[in-house]
Amino acid sequence: MQDNINEHLIFGKGINCKLNIIQNTLFIEFNPTQSLVSMTRIRLDFKQHDGIHLGYLKCFQSVKMDLYRHINSKRNQFNAIHIVGYGFAGAIAQIASLGIYKSFLIPSAITTYDSPTPFSEMKREEFDITTLTQEHFVFGYDINFKFYTKLFGYAFPSNIQEYKII
Repeated sequence: MQDNINEHLIFGKGINCKLNIIQNTLFIEFNPTQSLVSMTRIRLDFKQHDGIHLGYLKCFQSVKMDLYRHINSKRNQFNAIHIVGYGFAGAIAQIASLGIYKSFLIPSAITTYDSPTPFSEMKREEFDITTLTQEHFVFGYDINFKFYTKLFGYAFPSNIQEYKII
């Protein structure tokens, strides 16, 4: 059996989104662009909008319309969604997962690597409920960095058991 790979790319503010449908699963991969200026702007816009980090939310909104249009047009070609993101793109992946559930009522699996949470505690609970499965990996450093959490209010959830140290 040969896999049918149907790749689609979306470019946004500081983020790229790659979509593939493989074996009835829509894979959505978020990657940050190489621009240090874009990444800094996104991270430092740390106010909240409805319990979501505003910089990460704006970044997601720059790809949202094209992403949702693609999901809607390919809906009959997949029966599951898996979302992946590395670094701050993992925070965007988490927002995408929640947004896809709210818009299409499709729970997704999500995998992140070295990614902060973009949510306040209450919004994080909503995300946890609407996500099918989660895997969060951290590459061996202390994820309880208190200064970052106190300064920006967003780092890693206080319940760090769900994060796997590699």
